[in-house]
Amino acid sequence: IGVDSLRPDYLSYFSADLSTPFFDQFLNQSTVFTEAITPLARTFPSWVTILTGEYPRESGVRSNLMKVEAATLARTLPAIFRQHGYQTIYATD
Repeated sequence: IGVDSLRPDYLSYFSADLSTPFFDQFLNQSTVFTEAITPLARTFPSWVTILTGEYPRESGVRSNLMKVEAATLARTLPAIFRQHGYQTIYATD
């Protein structure tokens, strides 16, 4: 599960004064990376990097509003999971 634009200081797991029981339960059962570096501070290129393991220069994805057809997305993590019998889901607002 990946969540974009969620500040850790808004979760009680990270000592916020807010009640976030679902996230707290989930994070208590997860591997939590408290420090991360993005190759490009834009949502779409960052997700493509996570899902392909390729830098934006390699994938061709360098902006949020580009056409996916212009990218080189030969092998993605969801595709690899699908080949091994997993079901992948994408949801957005």
